[in-house]
Amino acid sequence: MGTLERKEREKLEMRKTILKAATELFLKDGIEKLTLRAIATKIEYSVGTIYLYYKDKDELFHDLMEKGYQKLSKEIQKIPATNDHIAYLKQLARTYIHFGLKNPQYYDLMFIMEKPDQLSQDLSELGAGLKTFNALYDTIRTVVEKDLIRFKDVPTASMAIWGVEHGLVSLFNRNRLLMYTDQNVEEQLFTSMDNFIDSIKT
Repeated sequence: MGTLERKEREKLEMRKTILKAATELFLKDGIEKLTLRAIATKIEYSVGTIYLYYKDKDELFHDLMEKGYQKLSKEIQKIPATNDHIAYLKQLARTYIHFGLKNPQYYDLMFIMEKPDQLSQDLSELGAGLKTFNALYDTIRTVVEKDLIRFKDVPTASMAIWGVEHGLVSLFNRNRLLMYTDQNVEEQLFTSMDNFIDSIKT
């Protein structure tokens, strides 16, 4: 292995070390308390060293978001294939909701917080995030084209369905559903989403 290849491998390994420490701190304390100084302290390096591998905190947050999208994408891939497109859409929505409830820190970073500046300029930067969106978008395209729901255009349908499931997760994660604590809230959210999809069927 040449010198350049070795240096590139070492750089990738160091980025993995930094990202691993950042992930542990992020999941423990939340994104608000995640600082480059805290990461540097955890890995016993100087803050300046981190800047050799990440140009700024936004770039590091982008990699954290990518990890979250990869986790969600893996869950989506577990959904069994079926010719019942409405049933698949419901299961897709349930998977999204379940992910949001079980991974509130990631969910905030992925869908609540303002995105790093570079993400607003180029959709290709979304990586696995675009893949998870396409899973929903393509499913909705299928049900629209087959006239299975009352929406006639895919963008509007996808915004509506995504908006409902996002709203449900956000309400729960922000403790706005405390009046339902005597029930299985996750099942209530699943049922609410199922009923919404049923309400827009043709």
